[in-house]
Amino acid sequence: MKIMIKSLSSVVFLSLLIVTVSFANAEEKVPFFYNITTDDSWTAGMAAGHANNAADRGHSVTVFLNVRGVHIADKKTVQGTFGPTGKTPAQLLQSLIKKGHAVLVCGTCMKVAGVTENDLMAGAKVSTPDLTFGALTEKDTIVLSY
Repeated sequence: MKIMIKSLSSVVFLSLLIVTVSFANAEEKVPFFYNITTDDSWTAGMAAGHANNAADRGHSVTVFLNVRGVHIADKKTVQGTFGPTGKTPAQLLQSLIKKGHAVLVCGTCMKVAGVTENDLMAGAKVSTPDLTFGALTEKDTIVLSY
């Protein structure tokens, strides 16, 4: 009986420790890296909306637009709105930029897509491997890909 109570006490202690660590980690502000490969308004809007939510919760956010995603940052591209917000993905990214977060656009993908640096929305940056991998490999970064 004494061994069982001691074991039960250990289990309760470990459970409380796990819960405490979980709550502490929930408060931690980790960087988010959003990889967007599409210009589909629904998909890109979901990613950009989620990125804004992360930013509003105090996390640092980097959005990397590549493949067809480069069209989102192109000022001349006509975009549909993302239903829940009523905003285009570009407008959601502009909101992130105004909050001080990074929107990086793949330079190689821009060339393939016919997008020039002059075509980019204000605040978006042509990315380099150093910029992309610097953000992607920052300690504890959470990566989401759309």
